[in-house]
Amino acid sequence: VTVGQALQGTTPGVNIINNTGQPGDNPTIRIRGVSSVNASASPLIVVDGVVFQGNLSAINPNDIASFNILKDASASALYGSRAANGVIMINTRTGKAGETRIELNTSFGISHRAVPEYNFTGAADYMKLAWEAARFEAEDINADNPGTIANPGQYASDKLTALDYLAYNPYGVANPIGPDGELVPGAELLWETDWEDAVTRDQAARQDISLSISGGNDKTRYFFSGSYLNQEGITITSSFERFAGRLNLETDLKDWLRAGMRTSISYSTQNYPGQSGNSFSNNIQYIRSMASIYPLYQRDASGDLILDENGEAVYDFGIKDNNRNVNTQRPVLNPSNLVATTRLNEYQRERFYSSVNAYLEGDITKELSFRTNFAVDSYLFDRFDYDNPENGAGENVNGRVKRQKNITNYWTWNNQLTYDKSFGEHNLNVTALAEMYNYKYEFLNAQKTGFPFIGLTEFNSGATLEDISGYTDHERLLSYMGRVSYNFRNRYF
Repeated sequence: VTVGQALQGTTPGVNIINNTGQPGDNPTIRIRGVSSVNASASPLIVVDGVVFQGNLSAINPNDIASFNILKDASASALYGSRAANGVIMINTRTGKAGETRIELNTSFGISHRAVPEYNFTGAADYMKLAWEAARFEAEDINADNPGTIANPGQYASDKLTALDYLAYNPYGVANPIGPDGELVPGAELLWETDWEDAVTRDQAARQDISLSISGGNDKTRYFFSGSYLNQEGITITSSFERFAGRLNLETDLKDWLRAGMRTSISYSTQNYPGQSGNSFSNNIQYIRSMASIYPLYQRDASGDLILDENGEAVYDFGIKDNNRNVNTQRPVLNPSNLVATTRLNEYQRERFYSSVNAYLEGDITKELSFRTNFAVDSYLFDRFDYDNPENGAGENVNGRVKRQKNITNYWTWNNQLTYDKSFGEHNLNVTALAEMYNYKYEFLNAQKTGFPFIGLTEFNSGATLEDISGYTDHERLLSYMGRVSYNFRNRYF
C-alpha cells in the first residue's frame, strides 16, 4: 500500500489518480476538483505540522498514524492561499509509555494488469488479411483498367512479402499464402512474436519489509522504524527501490515543559523506461501497432536468426539491409525495437529526502501555553537519461546523455500562543500564530551527444554540448494568524 492508495476512499470529494503506473511515481491528488486552469491544482501536504515538498513515495505508510483532509475555510484559515486546493495533514506515529513494542511487517506479492490487453491477430490470420487487402487492390486496378491483372489472387500472393508491402515472411516457403488466400501445404511458421510478452511483465513482484520499535516511560517516549521496499513495474526494467528510516522522540523536561524531535530519512532509486509519446516510445501503443510477423531479432532470407561475432542474436530495428530482399525494411515503426532500447538505454531517477523537526512546548500559566517548532528539510532529485549510440533515439547523434539535478532546501519556524479559559459555562479559546518559511530551489540541466561507443555514460566522454540551463528560486514567507473561539455549554458557538 502506498500513501496515495491509503488516502483513497478516506474522504468524499478526494480523487487519487495514478497516471503512469510507474512504481514510485507521485499520484495526482485532487480535492473537490480543479480550482485553476493555469496554476497548480495539487493540495498542500503537511507532515507533522510542516509543509512537505518531496515525493510521497519517500514516506513509509506504516509510519503514518492518521490523515486529516481540510477542504473548506478551515484550510485557508491555517495556510492562506497555499491551501487553495485543500490540505492533506499527515501525522506520524509516536511511542507510548509502557513495555517496548517490536513490530515486524513483511509482505510479498505480485501484480498484473487489471484490464487484459486486446486479443491480437496471429501470424496466419494477419498474412491472410494482408493477402486479401492486396487482392482488393488488384481488383480495384482491374475495375479502372479491365484485364490489367489476369489473376488477382496470384498477384496478392506474389506481392505479400515484397519490400513495398509486408517485407517479412515468417514461413519457410517463398509465397506462404496461395492464390486461394489459404496457407500453402508445407508452410511452416518459423516465428511469431508476442510483443506484449516481450515488452511487459505478466507478473510484477513487490517486496516490503518494515521494522518498528516503540515504547517509553512516564517521562520519555520513542518510536523508531526502518523499512525496505522493492517493487517492479509492468513494463520491463521498470522498478522502484526505497530505504527509509524514522526516529520520533518526546520527553517531559518538567511538569510544565515538554520537548520532542521527529526525524526521517529516505533514499530511493527508480528505473523509469519511457512510457509516453508516440508509438515509437509508448509501450502500449507499440504493442498494438507491431504485428506478430515482425521478429524481435533479425532473420536472414531463410528465416534463420542472424548472430553477431559473439554468437548473440541481433535485435531487429526494421532497417533496410541491401543483402536481403525479404525480412528487412519493415514498413511499420521503422527504425525501432522497443525491447532493445528499453534494455540498452537507461532512465533512472534518484531521490534523497531528510527532515529534522524539533519542538518545545510549555505552560506559562494554567490558561496560557506556548509552542515553538523548527524544521529543516532537504530534498535531492537526480535524473539520468541515456540513449545508446548504436540504435534508437541516440543513433543519429552517436548517443545522448541528459542529467538533471534539483536541490530543494527549506526551513520552517512557527510559534504559537494559546489562551484557554472557562468561566462557568462559558468557554473561551484564543490562538495567535506566527510562522517564518524559507525556501530555496536549485535547478541544473545539461545534455551532451557524441559518445564513441556504447556503455560510456559520463559527460567527459561526450563530444558535443547540446544543452545546458539552470536557475535558482528563492522564496520567503512570513505569516500571522489569530483565532478566537467561544462557546456556551459546549453547545452554542
